[in-house]
Amino acid sequence: MELLKDQRFTEGFILSGFASNVPDPYIGEYRFGNGGVPQWVLCQWGSNHLITPRTECRREGECRALQTEAKNVCVVPGEGKFRMDVSASREYARAREDGEAWPHLLIDQFLDDRAIRFGELESLVFRLNFTIDSCENRMKEGEYDKKLHTAQFQWYSTLRNENKNSPDYGQVIWFGMQFFDARMPKPGGSLMMDGGKEDCTPYPIYCVEYDTFMPEPVRFGKEYRVCLDILPEVEKAVAAVRSYAPANRFRHTQPADLCMTSMNLGWELPGTYDVRSSFDGLSLEFKKKDCSAA
Repeated sequence: MELLKDQRFTEGFILSGFASNVPDPYIGEYRFGNGGVPQWVLCQWGSNHLITPRTECRREGECRALQTEAKNVCVVPGEGKFRMDVSASREYARAREDGEAWPHLLIDQFLDDRAIRFGELESLVFRLNFTIDSCENRMKEGEYDKKLHTAQFQWYSTLRNENKNSPDYGQVIWFGMQFFDARMPKPGGSLMMDGGKEDCTPYPIYCVEYDTFMPEPVRFGKEYRVCLDILPEVEKAVAAVRSYAPANRFRHTQPADLCMTSMNLGWELPGTYDVRSSFDGLSLEFKKKDCSAA
C-alpha cells in the first residue's frame, strides 16, 4: 500500500511564502483543474522569487510549467514526472553569511492523517528515480566557505513517537537521505542538530549512510534509481539519537513507537549555486505484518 497522497501530482500545490516560522506561512494554492484538493506543499522558504497563485502556468506538451526569475518547476500531472531547477545566483546579491536564510525548493507532504506506527509494518520501501543535470558554483573567488555554502538534493521525513505510554511521547527527529551535496562525493552518514538559520527546528537530523542506497557518487546527467526499505535504517537512527547527548531525545523510544508524520524532497541552497534536476517514481510503499496467525 502507498503511504503518500496524490503520488503522481495530479491536483497541484499549496504554495509557501518566504518564512516557515510565521502564523500562516502559505500564500495560496495552484490547482491543475482536476477537481481535487492539493496534497503537496511547494516549499520556497528563504526565497525572494516566489511562485504565487498569479504565476503563469504554461503548457509544454503534457507538462505544466511554473517559472519565476529564479525557479523552474515542470510537472506532468498523473505521471509523477517532476523537473525542479533553481538559480540561486538570482536569489543572492552576495554570498550568504552565517545565520542568514537560504532558498529552498522542496515538495512537502503532511502524513499525520495516515500515520501508521512502524511496529505494525513488515516493510516501508522508499523509491525514487532522479537525475542531477548540473550544479554550477556562481560564487566569486574568495567568497566560498565550505562550512556555509553548498547545494543539497535530499529527502527528509519527520519521525514522531506516537506511543502515549512512552515518556518520549511526542518527541520528533528528522530522518533522511542526501543524494547530492556539492561539497563532497558521498554525503550522509551523519547526526547533528538542526540549525544555521532563524527558522530551524529543535530536532536532531539523522542521515543514512550514502553507500546504503547509492552505488556511486552522482554523475551529472545520469539517472539513479533508489530503492530502500527504511525500517532497518530507522532502528539505527533510534540507537544513534538515543546516545547523542545534544539531542536529549528518544531515551525510552523503540522503533515500533514511531510514525512518519511528514516528508520533503528537493533542493536546499545555502550557497550560490545554479542547479537543474528531475525526478519521478517517488513512492513510500508499506506492507503490514501478517497477524492472522495470532
